[in-house]
Amino acid sequence: DFEADCRRVTAPTLVLTGEPGLDRVVPVASTRSYTDRIAGARHATLERTGHIGLVTRPDRFAEMVGPFVARAAA
Repeated sequence: DFEADCRRVTAPTLVLTGEPGLDRVVPVASTRSYTDRIAGARHATLERTGHIGLVTRPDRFAEMVGPFVARAAA
Protein backbone atom coordinates (compact mmCIF):
# COMPACT_ATOMS: atom_id res chain seq x y z
CA ASP A 1 0.00 0.00 0.00
CA PHE A 2 1.73 3.15 -1.26
CA GLU A 3 0.05 5.51 1.21
CA ALA A 4 0.85 3.29 4.19
CA ASP A 5 4.45 2.87 3.05
CA CYS A 6 4.87 6.65 2.84
CA ARG A 7 3.41 7.11 6.33
CA ARG A 8 6.04 4.72 7.71
CA VAL A 9 8.95 6.84 6.46
CA THR A 10 10.59 8.54 9.44
CA ALA A 11 13.89 9.59 7.87
CA PRO A 12 14.40 13.19 6.77
CA THR A 13 13.28 13.24 3.15
CA LEU A 14 14.21 15.53 0.28
CA VAL A 15 12.18 15.07 -2.87
CA LEU A 16 14.35 16.49 -5.64
CA THR A 17 12.89 16.91 -9.11
CA GLY A 18 13.92 18.43 -12.37
CA GLU A 19 11.82 21.04 -14.12
CA PRO A 20 8.30 19.96 -15.11
CA GLY A 21 8.80 20.67 -18.81
CA LEU A 22 12.08 18.78 -18.95
CA ASP A 23 11.31 15.58 -17.03
CA ARG A 24 9.85 13.23 -19.60
CA VAL A 25 10.27 10.08 -17.49
CA VAL A 26 8.05 10.73 -14.46
CA PRO A 27 5.69 13.69 -14.19
CA VAL A 28 7.10 16.13 -11.64
CA ALA A 29 3.67 16.52 -10.06
CA SER A 30 3.63 12.78 -9.34
CA THR A 31 7.05 12.88 -7.74
CA ARG A 32 6.20 15.99 -5.72
CA SER A 33 3.19 14.18 -4.27
CA TYR A 34 5.62 12.36 -1.96
CA THR A 35 5.95 15.60 -0.01
CA ASP A 36 2.23 15.39 0.80
CA ARG A 37 2.50 11.79 1.93
CA ILE A 38 5.79 11.70 3.89
CA ALA A 39 5.70 13.67 7.12
CA GLY A 40 8.17 16.55 7.05
CA ALA A 41 9.34 15.87 3.50
CA ARG A 42 10.75 18.82 1.59
CA HIS A 43 10.81 19.46 -2.15
CA ALA A 44 13.45 21.20 -4.23
CA THR A 45 13.71 21.72 -7.99
CA LEU A 46 16.97 21.20 -9.81
CA GLU A 47 16.81 23.84 -12.52
CA ARG A 48 17.69 23.29 -16.16
CA THR A 49 17.39 19.52 -16.04
CA GLY A 50 14.87 16.73 -16.30
CA HIS A 51 14.76 13.33 -14.65
CA ILE A 52 18.47 12.56 -14.29
CA GLY A 53 19.81 15.71 -12.67
CA LEU A 54 22.42 13.65 -10.83
CA VAL A 55 23.99 12.98 -14.22
CA THR A 56 23.24 16.20 -16.11
CA ARG A 57 23.99 18.65 -13.28
CA PRO A 58 26.10 16.71 -10.75
CA ASP A 59 27.72 19.77 -9.12
CA ARG A 60 24.40 21.49 -8.50
CA PHE A 61 22.87 18.20 -7.35
CA ALA A 62 25.65 17.85 -4.76
CA GLU A 63 25.19 21.48 -3.66
CA MET A 64 21.54 20.78 -2.96
CA VAL A 65 21.73 17.30 -1.48
CA GLY A 66 24.96 17.67 0.51
CA PRO A 67 23.68 20.27 3.00
CA PHE A 68 20.41 18.39 3.39
CA VAL A 69 22.28 15.20 4.31
CA ALA A 70 24.64 17.08 6.64
CA ARG A 71 21.68 18.64 8.52
CA ALA A 72 19.91 15.29 8.70
CA ALA A 73 23.01 13.61 10.11
CA ALA A 74 23.59 16.27 12.76
